[in-house]
Amino acid sequence: MSRVSPAVDVRDLRAGYPGGPDVLANVHLRVDAGARIFLYGPSGSGKTTLLSVLAGVLPARSGQVEVLGTDLSGLTPAARDRFRGAEIGYIFQQFNLIPYLSVRENIVLPCRLNPARRARLGDAASPADAAAALAEALDIGELLDRPVTALSVGQQQRVAAARALIGRPALVIADEPTSSLDADRRARFLELLFARCAEHESALLFVSHDRALADHFDRALDLASLAGASTEAA
Repeated sequence: MSRVSPAVDVRDLRAGYPGGPDVLANVHLRVDAGARIFLYGPSGSGKTTLLSVLAGVLPARSGQVEVLGTDLSGLTPAARDRFRGAEIGYIFQQFNLIPYLSVRENIVLPCRLNPARRARLGDAASPADAAAALAEALDIGELLDRPVTALSVGQQQRVAAARALIGRPALVIADEPTSSLDADRRARFLELLFARCAEHESALLFVSHDRALADHFDRALDLASLAGASTEAA
């Protein structure tokens, strides 16, 4: 399976929230297909803002934002939503789980909503089978039929991770995905995340305050270093 490279190509990006000032200015970033990138910076520096732009949740104010060969500025909001659902696995900092669905139903949701994610499972596995395998690997296999509201914060975080990984997305974006995990589960989570991304040739952009994790990645980038200079992450 060949992935589009670069997975991310950002130039001269300016972005901010409606009615507010620029949070990001003159940001440059290139991430090649299959690269594992660790992004850090202090609270309020714009890390989540950058991830929101790359996922098409927040439109850029100016500059070039190409993700997997697609110019996001040329898409309508609805088209950006469809693109994100089909091509990007996003682990949200606040999880964004659907409270009235079970663990299993939350994990399979991308495959239910996006034919491309379902098709990439192939004929050998159903969404339910893929969800069960991911849940087992993340130590939540026995929780599949429980409502997500009955889970601990750490368990909900692992549900969000499984939902992001199902259906072989070409780009995985992770916003503080290990903040509620203990050391053992954090290590197993990273092992699974790296293995799945390598198997699927998926690029990984991982944001965390925990600088101790940086050595596990191909490259660590300070968000402040991305302003005003072309930065390649291969």
